[in-house]
Parts: sequence; C-alpha cells; structure tokens
Amino acid sequence: MQRHSTNNKAGGRDLSWIAMLMILGSAFAAARAGETQIDYSRDIQPIFAQHCLECHGIDTQEAGFRFDRRASSTAEADSGERPIVPGRPGDSEMLRRVVDQDPDTWMPPEGERLTSAQIHKLTTWIADGAKYTQHWAYRPLRKSPLPHVQDPGWCRSEIDYFVLDRLQRAGIEPSPTADRYTLIRRLYYDLLGLPPTIDAVDTFVRDRQPQAYQRLVDRGAMRRLFNDAQVAQAVTEPPSDTRAFFRGSCVRRYPEHLVAANWDSLVFDVGEETLKRVPMMEPLKGTSRHVADLLDAAPDAAAMVRALGGNDG
Repeated sequence: MQRHSTNNKAGGRDLSWIAMLMILGSAFAAARAGETQIDYSRDIQPIFAQHCLECHGIDTQEAGFRFDRRASSTAEADSGERPIVPGRPGDSEMLRRVVDQDPDTWMPPEGERLTSAQIHKLTTWIADGAKYTQHWAYRPLRKSPLPHVQDPGWCRSEIDYFVLDRLQRAGIEPSPTADRYTLIRRLYYDLLGLPPTIDAVDTFVRDRQPQAYQRLVDRGAMRRLFNDAQVAQAVTEPPSDTRAFFRGSCVRRYPEHLVAANWDSLVFDVGEETLKRVPMMEPLKGTSRHVADLLDAAPDAAAMVRALGGNDG
C-alpha cells in the first residue's frame, strides 16, 4: 500500500489541484458563512480513525508519519511533503490527496472516499491552525463557571444552567414542567421498571411541599426490594412471576440460537433466512404461568418461536 510518491502524472495532478481549489473555495465559504467551530475530538479524530489511522497511526506509519500526533502530521514525510500545514490548507498534502482524481495516488487508497462534508471539516480545521485537543474523557476535572442564561429562575440546580444555555443557543424553548402524575410515573419506571401504586400517586400529588419529589425518592422509590440471597438466586433461577422467567429460560435452553436479548425483546437465529424477534414489551407477561408449558412442549428454539409467532428481526 506504499503509494506516497509525489511524482504524479501531470494530467492527474492538474485535475486534482483544480478539484481541490473548487472544494477549498466552497469549504471556506461554507465555514465562514456559518461560523463553523470545528473541534478535533468531535469532528476530526473520527475521520482519521475511519480513513487514515490504519496506515498512519500507532501501529503503522507509512511514508514515515502518523495522523494521531500533531508533531508527526505537520512535519515532512518521507516524500518531502508536509501532510498538514497549519493555517494553509492549500499547501497540505493530505487535502490534495483526498481530492486527487488519480487512483494511483488518491487517499485513502482503499474503501470509501471522504465526503464533501468531511473535506470541509478538514479544510476548516487546518485553516484555523490544525489544533489537536485531548478527548474530554482524559482531561482533568475542573469546575466550569455557570453560563449566563435569560431565565435563571428556571434553574433548580447548577446543571440546569448548562442545559438552559444549550437550549438557548439552539433556539429551543424548555419543555413545560411535568405534572405530578407524570413525575412519579417517570421516577418509578426509571428506578424500578414498574408503575407506581395508587397510594404512592395519591400521596405525592397531595404533598405540596417544595421537597416533595426528594421525599418521594427517599421514602419509597429507592427502597431495597430484594435481599442478597434473592439476587444471587436470580442469576441462575429467574423469578417466575415476571417476563424475566421467559428471558432466563431461553438463555438456559437455547444459548446457541439466542443472538440478542434486552428488556423489550429476544432475537433468535433458527436457521432461516432472517432472524426472528420475540417482543417482550409487557413486564407481567412471559411468566411461568404464561409460557412454562409452551417451553416444555417445544423440542427446539425453532418450534418455540413458531408457537409464539416470532416476527422477522
């Protein structure tokens, strides 16, 4: 895959430079008109990972350079050209190669070529100095100042300031405050996966104190439902009175045919042209009472899926 010589055919090089000038011109116009802010970790590194690092990364450095290090990508390569020239997209060999029309020299040498949007991002990034930044996950934690918002009264915590600031910059109005019935339903489903009891709803709706929601969490939604012994038993013996019974039974009976499992469905490969999906949207269906006899009667996964009427996945 060593195709990094700069001695191109004259015709191919002329065509590639014409194409490059057209693309660079449109990229600059689009970037400046929209005041595009390009971030290396968000916009550029994924392009390098998809198209470049296989040949110019940590394991392989064809032509003597790598794109994941600024010092290497901005220095002279073995060819004598600089892949990236900060502030000068027109002098950056990488951009010339990605728009090259000669299959002997264009980059990447295999696979899909870069899209216009990706070329625009690279062009803008190089024009702005080709700054490499560390991914946010590896940066030290620091306390950020609260952004200025138009309606501080909407914010109940410091996190709300950042949420509201982002909504304002996007021109989006915050959603209206949810009513008490919606709040308790969301909380119970988020934390327990089950709807609240009627008594819990009535108590919460009648509680008009400012800390009512926090008291709801402290009082009931975070209570321990099962002891350690019950949790350990459920690892090998799923409870018989919820859909976990069906899911656990299928994992035990048909491990070689089960290709995906989540809260909402199971997906089986039973040797047919398409995978078969069995929906499990109802928490109280799929219990031992519902499916135990069916599971015992089915000689294999294919018969079980047919009995349940599994859909193509």
